[in-house]
Amino acid sequence: MELVGTLMGCSDEEIEEMGLTYIVEYSRMQWPREDILAVFMNPHYRGPHTVYRAKGHKCVESLIDRVMGEPDGQGLSENSLSSDSAPNVAKEGE
Repeated sequence: MELVGTLMGCSDEEIEEMGLTYIVEYSRMQWPREDILAVFMNPHYRGPHTVYRAKGHKCVESLIDRVMGEPDGQGLSENSLSSDSAPNVAKEGE
């Protein structure tokens, strides 16, 4: 069996949402912003790198800031993430 990837056409908005989803997941794993940006810049990580190539370095940094906050400020809270920009993860006991 061979693993095969397929490229799909996406709008700019869909690519941005895809980038936000990656960033939310990495931030939930408590990755530092530098490591998240490094994944987007690394062609080995095809999904994040596709966002990086399509939207550029500044846009990816902006998406990281939206999720994690400015380096000296606050980002999106868990409650402020829309269901469109992040997976709905049930908390323990729910």
